Amino acid sequence: MSLKKIIQEKCKDCDHNHCKPMRYQSNSSGGAVYGLGIFGAAFYFIPQAVGGEQFVMAILKSLAWPAILVYQALSLLKL
Repeated sequence: MSLKKIIQEKCKDCDHNHCKPMRYQSNSSGGAVYGLGIFGAAFYFIPQAVGGEQFVMAILKSLAWPAILVYQALSLLKL
């Protein structure tokens, strides 16, 4: 008999955490906020771009800007 079956037999009426199936939750609000930050930065940086090279830099800045903002905020809060 396998170890899994032994544990299942032993814990039929049990409330221990190892007896319950694991359920995973996903909170995606952080991704939404990061996405809004990217779009906001893109709307700020892209109209200022004149040439192709500046356009590429505007895209790269808009991708990095939310991470830099969070880093600076945590530095100010000394966390």
